[in-house]
Amino acid sequence: MESVSRQYRVPLPALAAASLVLVTLALALVFFVAPNDADQGFSQRIFYFHVSIALTAYACFAGGAWKALVHLWKRDPLADLESYVAVHQGLIFGTLVLVTGSIWAKISWGHWWLWSEDQLVLFLVLFLFYAAYFMLRFSVDPDPHREELHPPDRVHAARSELRRLDPHHLLCRAGRAARARVHALPR
Repeated sequence: MESVSRQYRVPLPALAAASLVLVTLALALVFFVAPNDADQGFSQRIFYFHVSIALTAYACFAGGAWKALVHLWKRDPLADLESYVAVHQGLIFGTLVLVTGSIWAKISWGHWWLWSEDQLVLFLVLFLFYAAYFMLRFSVDPDPHREELHPPDRVHAARSELRRLDPHHLLCRAGRAARARVHALPR
């Protein structure tokens, strides 16, 4: 018995219209329905955008690393292209994360950037790592060997980001931070 596969694709104008409606609805909810935060006031609303943009950037970087692994494993040139596109989108969203986070930090902390915050610095390192990947990728002439040079970089960046989310690593960091706070108390 032969199975028939039917793929239904939503037309691009319909997707664009649905996106426009949903983004407009989200903006209306953020600015006219959601109450101001008790501590941060109006500036807290930037998190409605910042967090979702950050998660999208992480997803793009993880997708780029996954496709780089597929490219290394199967030598599929399409996987390399998909990895490149995912990393490119991740850099765009990463730029937005850094901008929106800095705006919030200036309002809340009085500084555009704090080097003492591990998560900020780690995201910046990840962002710069992928930006360096683009410079390295385009410093080599386009030929079949160019795709083979850089997938390990994408895999390494994702691995170091996943290490940060490892529960053991998080507990060790929390323990170090707690000890530092205890030692900073006045005696």
